[in-house]
Amino acid sequence: MKTTACVFFILFCSCRYYPAAYYSSPANSLTSSYHRIPLQSDSMLSACYLNAAFSGGSANDRGHDKVYSFQTNFSAANNFKNFQMYYGGGLILGDYKFNHYEGNYHSDIIDFQALDQFAGNYFFGAVGLNAGMDFVIPFPLGGDWRLVGLEASLYKDFGDYLSVRKQLTDTAATYIARGNSLATFGFYSEIVDKTKYGSFGVKASAGWMLGKDYHYVGGIGNYGYFSFSLAPTFRRWTPYVQANFATKAANAMIGLNYRLGK
Repeated sequence: MKTTACVFFILFCSCRYYPAAYYSSPANSLTSSYHRIPLQSDSMLSACYLNAAFSGGSANDRGHDKVYSFQTNFSAANNFKNFQMYYGGGLILGDYKFNHYEGNYHSDIIDFQALDQFAGNYFFGAVGLNAGMDFVIPFPLGGDWRLVGLEASLYKDFGDYLSVRKQLTDTAATYIARGNSLATFGFYSEIVDKTKYGSFGVKASAGWMLGKDYHYVGGIGNYGYFSFSLAPTFRRWTPYVQANFATKAANAMIGLNYRLGK
């Protein structure tokens, strides 16, 4: 009987949820939206694009809060003999839903009553730059294997949610990123195959947030991200769907790249 009670106690303790609250830039899962690059077999090896995307997802510990956003950016892309590159700038606008805890949580290190005072919907925005380059292997039938690529971004936050993060006290939450700068650095790989109607791309990327706000965070370590994209191309149009997973954030994104010019 004592053995059974001990086993039950161990299992119960190991499954117990210890509440946490993390507040950081909502852009930490939004900066790596899909950018189209011409194929090596295309007649146009350089091009400019407009991109627009909508996303919806969650943030904070265990997806406690909700985040909705719209973003748009302009980018240029170039193809060279053995590598490709893209670069541009973008704007992200969205709504951060700071949900109530409603007295259902108890902790000796988090002040949930103080957090509930800030519950509500808050506008957020971010403006910044994106760039990437890759080593490419062309397929015999016209597609590309972008074997390994590097990507980076630098964004500045603004809006009501940034003000909220600056007002929260250190004792209110597990961690609060109060800075308005967010930089990322990562790697990607993409296969783009020719189709009867254009091309179809499958891309995966992963990386880290840079800066003191996102390094050596207690209970986490360094903030990071992973994204996976599917992107067919029809003439000038490249619609895409993308799944984004970041530290204490995740979202689904639907977007569209449009090639400018002839």
